[in-house]
Amino acid sequence: MNSIIFFILFNTILTKFYVHPSSLDHSNLARALNNDRGKKCDKHQFCASDADCYGGKCFGVHVGRCMCQCVKNRRCSLDLHCGLLQNACDLKTGRCKCENAYKMLGFASMKDAYANFCFKKRCTKFNENVECHGMACGAGECRCR
Repeated sequence: MNSIIFFILFNTILTKFYVHPSSLDHSNLARALNNDRGKKCDKHQFCASDADCYGGKCFGVHVGRCMCQCVKNRRCSLDLHCGLLQNACDLKTGRCKCENAYKMLGFASMKDAYANFCFKKRCTKFNENVECHGMACGAGECRCR
């Protein structure tokens, strides 16, 4: 009996609060989650846009842009050690091969990736894995009035 009640409650909560990430626009994140009523700006809140700051401003470097942080020849055992860039960690050598990874993604060189993609490509926390090829999407911090 308890498991049935739990299942019903869980499904009720899930359907009321779950929003599929593909339906979100990062500038309307708080509104999409329907939790912005009565909220005030919190100076410690991370943000992707001004809308996430409830009347404040979202400040930061490269907010909403792909953060390319792969360091060439850094020791690695996972892509995590190469700034999360997909296929950047060469397991044979145990080193980050950033340029090779960017070339696999279609860039002519690392210079080409930095000129046309890094810190320029728009992203959200919900699509960073696809849009940024595993790397993080930059976030800012709210500044309140």
